[in-house]
Order: sequence, then C-alpha cells, then structure tokens
Amino acid sequence: SSAASDVYKRQVISHRWGMTGIVKEWCYLIEVHITQNSLTVKGHAGYAERGKDIVCAAVSALAQGLVHSLSVLTDDEISAEVKSGHIRMEYENLSEQGKLLIDSFFIAVSDIQDAYGEEYVQIQ
Repeated sequence: SSAASDVYKRQVISHRWGMTGIVKEWCYLIEVHITQNSLTVKGHAGYAERGKDIVCAAVSALAQGLVHSLSVLTDDEISAEVKSGHIRMEYENLSEQGKLLIDSFFIAVSDIQDAYGEEYVQIQ
C-alpha cells in the first residue's frame, strides 16, 4: 500500500490564490475501530502542525496508555503493534479489569471526538 493510504488521508483542495496558484492541502483523520477482540487506531488528526497537534497527541497517549495498562494491570494476554499513525491490539476473553480499561479508553476518545469534532476523530 502507498504511504498516502497508510495514513488514511482524504484530499481536500483549497482554492487559495497567490504567488503559487492553487494550493493543495491535506485533511487528516484519526479512525478508532473497536471490536470484541481488537482495537485499531490509525491516521493522524491534522488539527495542527506536526509536534503541536493536541488531538493527535491525546488519542495517541490514550491508546498507548491502554496498551501499557492492559499489560501491567491485568493478566490478560494481548498482542499489540505500535508505530507512527497506527496502533493495533488484539485480545480474547478480557477480564473485567481489561473490559473496564477498554471502556475507559472509549469514553475518553469519545470526549475528544465531542470536543474537537468528527472531522478529526471518528469512532467506528
């Protein structure tokens, strides 16, 4: 797959005229997909420039915190892949503590979506 599809971009063309003519801008999006046996967080919010994007930082911190918390606070067996713009976890038969941690993550990400909008974070 291409680098563009790996970060799940949607292209939006802005018709700003100036010395350079038409400028193309990218609209980013974080997608959160939760199933009974997996959780995937992919993409970048694009709320602000790299290094200053508080939406991206918040969702990333929550997802990485979830991976760490499940590993440290429960006996649940999980597999996790963490890389830039992509976190995938797989699990089965979560303990009550594990389910509570997943629910807490979901509530916090939903709060971010409510505060900043579905154009930056979508939960599926």
